[in-house]
Amino acid sequence: MSLKRFFSNIIFRDKTFWIITGVALSLRLIYWLIISTQSPIESLLSGPPDTVLYINIANGFSNFTIANEHYLYMTGFGYSAFLAALLLVSFKSYYFALTIQIIISALTAGLIYKIGETLTGNRTVGIVAGLINATSLTALGLSVMFLSESLFVFILCICILLFLKQIENPNLKRALILGALLALATFTRSVAQFLPLLFLIITLLIPQSSLKIAKRKIIIFTSVSVALTALLVGSWIIRNYKVHGTAVVAGTGLAAAGVYLGAKTIADKTPGLDFYAVRKNFEKELEEQNPDGITNKAENQYYLKVLKDLIANHPRKLFKAYTELVIENTLAADGMTEYLLRKNYDEIRELVRQPEKLYINYIPVIATIAGLIILFVSGRKPESIILAGIYAYFILTSGFTFWQGSRVCYPAQISWSILFGVTAVHCKEWITTRISRKS
Repeated sequence: MSLKRFFSNIIFRDKTFWIITGVALSLRLIYWLIISTQSPIESLLSGPPDTVLYINIANGFSNFTIANEHYLYMTGFGYSAFLAALLLVSFKSYYFALTIQIIISALTAGLIYKIGETLTGNRTVGIVAGLINATSLTALGLSVMFLSESLFVFILCICILLFLKQIENPNLKRALILGALLALATFTRSVAQFLPLLFLIITLLIPQSSLKIAKRKIIIFTSVSVALTALLVGSWIIRNYKVHGTAVVAGTGLAAAGVYLGAKTIADKTPGLDFYAVRKNFEKELEEQNPDGITNKAENQYYLKVLKDLIANHPRKLFKAYTELVIENTLAADGMTEYLLRKNYDEIRELVRQPEKLYINYIPVIATIAGLIILFVSGRKPESIILAGIYAYFILTSGFTFWQGSRVCYPAQISWSILFGVTAVHCKEWITTRISRKS
């Protein structure tokens, strides 16, 4: 099936896709209506620090300043360019921009359904996965905030669908589109910079016996995607090196690892010190070492040294802190709703934290592991490799930051919602079989 025909089948023939998208859209619009009583559009524009950066860049493309250059270095240009384009065509209407983002978020639920159905061959699994995203508090909260996650996960879903088609029937056109979209995902959130390598590793791990065509052909075209992404992203890295003296996709990566993971490790191993005190020490040292002003290069070099010292002298403490952050982020509750309904902060926080108190937040993790086992034991090795790879990638990369709530692990929902569906369908079939045998 051609790429055009594949996506046209989704758009024109799959009613379930549109039902799930419709449910997701309705819930997001209702959510926006509810939170707008306490978080009007003006409040959303001055929201978390990331929002301020994105808005400043989007507004500054036509009149670029040194400050905008720093913001651009910190976040990359993907989401800000998306916002700038929407503001341009709507005569700077933030309501229009947020409406388009909500639609994109709703479409993501439909795409997750399609990924689940395509991977497992089971429509019910896809429906469960799609409805999990449609009703997810994390997805609802992110859809109405000027943050990059909704756009990022939407692009990521398209990349995964293209990758699945690439495994089934690789060709140059699809490989080039996939490579370009992976680059766009990376420019939107730098966490995606190693995704092309993950896709290549998945291709290498899938056994030839599970494939209808020669594995070598799939590897070649996946390598083309990787090469194109590397070329596009590499160009941006070179640009950052020339402008800022540091070869990174975005400044938030290494700096965040140093500030959060580094500070947590030092605080954990030093009696009498907490995270805030360590972070303040970092800032003081940086200022002392750079009396003429802290450049992006100096900041990155400083935090790189912090991490190198911890790896060399306290590897166990660093690994312990990293593991704790991975577990904390994997089990984290939604943090957006209590922020958006801040007048009822305590009540909302108590309500949202109930799953943690009742250990319900462990259910997705347990269902994910069970789903992987079910797929693997039933001979669906390629599917288990793909879903395990995507889940592990975003869970493991979450260990460099904290205090983000469920936001930081949101991309992993693509994978775990499908595996939750696999487990749910298997349990239903098992129960049905047992009942029928007894009767």
